[in-house]
Amino acid sequence: MDDKKITNQLSIRDLFRLSLRIFKTKPIRTLLTVLGMSVGIGTVIFLVSLGYGLQYILIGKLVTTEDSLRTLDVYYPSESVLTIDEKRVFNISFTSGSAEVSPVAEFTGETSMSGGNGLIITRIVSPNYFRLSGLSIDIGSAFGDKEP
Repeated sequence: MDDKKITNQLSIRDLFRLSLRIFKTKPIRTLLTVLGMSVGIGTVIFLVSLGYGLQYILIGKLVTTEDSLRTLDVYYPSESVLTIDEKRVFNISFTSGSAEVSPVAEFTGETSMSGGNGLIITRIVSPNYFRLSGLSIDIGSAFGDKEP
């Protein structure tokens, strides 16, 4: 008996020879398969690039128009006993770079309807809040400065 080890591994040379054999036996099928995979990969890359490009253009248009707003919400955490009073709102409104200020008071509440009770968030706002926040009113109309 020989002391040679029998291995079931192919050498690199044999692997290349087997891989390249398909080019000799069925060259058209191999070419079409490679072409199809290339077109598929190219399409995916094109669509992802197009999506990122459109996103970049859209965000650029939104940020650079004069209708775009930069907003800053200033508040203390609800656990603290600190509040933002009218004097601080007045000081914030005269900070450099501040064009307009709209104070908002927010409270949690409970409502009772025919279907039962529910928790709601109640906001007390000034008339310019809707314009500054970008919210649109679905039902009814916005109130003005002269209305209570």
